[in-house]
Amino acid sequence: MSSIYFFDFLSLPNMHLPFNAAFLKTIQKAYPKDQIIFAASAGHIENLKPYFPNPETIVFQEIAPFDYKNEKAHNPFWNRKAAQKCLAAAKNIVNGQLVRHVIIGGVEAALLRTFRQGWKQNLPQLYYILHGQLGTSFSWRTRNPVFRYFDFQSEFRRGLPEGQKWIALEKGIKQSVSEAFPKVKGSLITLEHPITYSPNAENSTDDGENNDLGEGQAHNHEDKIRIAFLGACTSEKGFDTFLRLAQNCTNRHVEFWAIGSSKKNCALDEYSALTRAPDKQYVSEAQYYHDLKQVDMVMLPFTESYRYISSGSLLDAVAYSKPVMTYRNANNALIVDEYGAFGPDTPSERDMQAYVNGLTKAAFDRDNQAWQPVIARIYKARTPEALAENYRTETSNP
Repeated sequence: MSSIYFFDFLSLPNMHLPFNAAFLKTIQKAYPKDQIIFAASAGHIENLKPYFPNPETIVFQEIAPFDYKNEKAHNPFWNRKAAQKCLAAAKNIVNGQLVRHVIIGGVEAALLRTFRQGWKQNLPQLYYILHGQLGTSFSWRTRNPVFRYFDFQSEFRRGLPEGQKWIALEKGIKQSVSEAFPKVKGSLITLEHPITYSPNAENSTDDGENNDLGEGQAHNHEDKIRIAFLGACTSEKGFDTFLRLAQNCTNRHVEFWAIGSSKKNCALDEYSALTRAPDKQYVSEAQYYHDLKQVDMVMLPFTESYRYISSGSLLDAVAYSKPVMTYRNANNALIVDEYGAFGPDTPSERDMQAYVNGLTKAAFDRDNQAWQPVIARIYKARTPEALAENYRTETSNP
């Protein structure tokens, strides 16, 4: 029996849980006869296990996480030893096994450099999942020329050796990366971001599927329309824009909810325009999905860096049948071209402001009837069952 190993050195206990679960389920559907081994920190594994009611389907293996020093994150020498420990652990685990391929669930600069140089061609085919590191690198870069030479964007630009490839989680990401980094183009495959439901969400069934799919009509909360920002409330993700839109909204029928957390220290009155302010600490999955179900629409005014990032928040909205108001970057444009509009057409902040200021419940209900079939098609195309064949095709020809 062949094995597929999935290492996640970076995820904190509550990080990337829906994605990792959906990705593992996609691997299972693509290679049903293979043994799937997921290796991550003890806390992450503990929180991931509820996604798999039949525990024998996945082998969970605890490993030490990458010792990431935030205060020294941009010093390439500080993180080198931590990356070397991760490489040694991965090699030791797969040594002597019959391995189809190995997946690394996200890397920062030191991990990428260490695995690119240390994972030799006599080892199994290696795939890196391209999460948010590349997009984040466009938001800020150190001015120190030595550190900059070793930062993520520089390491990414150098490409990969034979036997290693990137997994882009959207067709638009592959297109954007190919245009900006020609040297990387030949080492890119695409697996669109898979979707699965959290077992902590209300009304979830034992197999991880949700009974609320398709119930995306406006809720009966008087005459209010609830518009939510989801996930980490960061500037890169567009939270500053969301907050500004809420503050400038003249429509008494619209409420703005921030369902997520913010580490930013703000005066309380900065959030006075929000019906639900962001939490200072991590929001539990149960609370997150409970609140998501209470809103009518999701607003995600992504910055330009999100052309390189597949948004889990956007797909959470899709999974729970919520239309999405966002800018039309390369990722979203390709989704719209393939499936149709899944929210209002708002290419700029000015358009978003005009839309929310003039929005009525009747107009929303009318437009939402057209959006719901599109959202359902996007969801069905992102299930592990639907993505399995493409995953098998892409990874069968390394």
